[in-house]
Amino acid sequence: EGGYRRTLGGYWQFHPPFQKFDVHVYNHDHPITAGVKSYEIEDEQHFIWFDIDRVTLLTRSQEKGGREAASGFCHEYGFGRVVYLANGHRKSCHEHPMVQKLQTNAVRWLLRA
Repeated sequence: EGGYRRTLGGYWQFHPPFQKFDVHVYNHDHPITAGVKSYEIEDEQHFIWFDIDRVTLLTRSQEKGGREAASGFCHEYGFGRVVYLANGHRKSCHEHPMVQKLQTNAVRWLLRA
């Protein structure tokens, strides 16, 4: 297991072309998902392997055909914290209110604010 995987808590596998898919909040009790509701987005749906025993799963993406993937997780690492959020490959993704809420909450959690 390399340093990248140890730090991130997973690694990228593949993604299909840009498409519409749903992002579902998996963990409603975490500060990163506070105020976040499930949403539809058009983006690259990333499929990754993640270390379920080391990370806290926050969100899952689901393509219209049903295939699911982890799309957000976090964990403590050493004296710090790590967050993975998959959405954000186009400006329109960053303009989505739920993506903005996730990113804002994630920064606060990372900074322990």
